[in-house]
Amino acid sequence: MHPSSAKTMVANDMMQCAWTGLDGRLVFTFTIQRVSGHALPAHVMVCFGLNEAGIHRMGLPQGVTQRFDVRFPAGAYVSGYLAQKTPVHMDGADCVAVFADIHYGMNSSEGHHFEGVMAAWPICAPEPQPGPGPQLPPLPPAPCPEGQ
Repeated sequence: MHPSSAKTMVANDMMQCAWTGLDGRLVFTFTIQRVSGHALPAHVMVCFGLNEAGIHRMGLPQGVTQRFDVRFPAGAYVSGYLAQKTPVHMDGADCVAVFADIHYGMNSSEGHHFEGVMAAWPICAPEPQPGPGPQLPPLPPAPCPEGQ
């Protein structure tokens, strides 16, 4: 069973990706800086349905496993661990990845378990700094005076 549908959006070097479960009602939205050497934690937003009161936000620092336990007003729950890791070698490229080990479901139904990569993005190399401007060609020699 593959419970997720991933949607990715890029804005400069910030990436946003969503993972969904429970028929699209449970949504994890990740926003992360994908330039190598960054120090910003990923931002994670977890929500169930369209209820603003049920939004849970957390930071996910690089290399730290984050435990969480969320109960939504509509009766859904999700708990477990998230970890952002860099670099993770995937499909021939170094990536930033978010790993999960979570349990989720509704109070009145059987729960689900997901363990694996929730989101991954290729790492961007930092933009090279512009060097000095182009070299001007040498000036041509001065013309010889007439008659010489």
